[in-house]
Amino acid sequence: MHTGFAMAFAISSTVLTLSGSGYEQALSTQADTQAQVRAAIEASNKKYVEAVLKGDAATIASLYTPDALNFNENEEPTKGRAAIEKLWQRLLSSGVSAVTFNTTEVESGGDLADEVGTFEVKNMSGEVVQRGNYCTVWKRINGQWLLHRDISTSLPVKRH
Repeated sequence: MHTGFAMAFAISSTVLTLSGSGYEQALSTQADTQAQVRAAIEASNKKYVEAVLKGDAATIASLYTPDALNFNENEEPTKGRAAIEKLWQRLLSSGVSAVTFNTTEVESGGDLADEVGTFEVKNMSGEVVQRGNYCTVWKRINGQWLLHRDISTSLPVKRH
């Protein structure tokens, strides 16, 4: 009988403690962390976009983890930085000259984060040649957020 009362008291005390300002502060800190992760990911996406504009496949590959996987439609997965660099060399030499990303969602926990968004790829004439959705998994290594898993699906290109 005393055990039940002690358990109920412990649970009530915990609920009261969690409902205080410390709990709200913990939630605020978590939200700030989510915002910081999103900002870091968007900064990496900006570097990615700039590297495509410069035709710099090596910089694009450096934004991935050493054992990253890139999943493109109708292709086997591309594994590792060296293979991703070759993939981008091929894409850039085929006429890809610009890419844009629109991040719609970022969630994180610990050293992993996932990002969902849309993308467009343009050729040298500025024409959209591919558009679609993506979902990426980011991994924090030595304080840096790097692409770890990169998955995209294509949508029909809108013609004007």
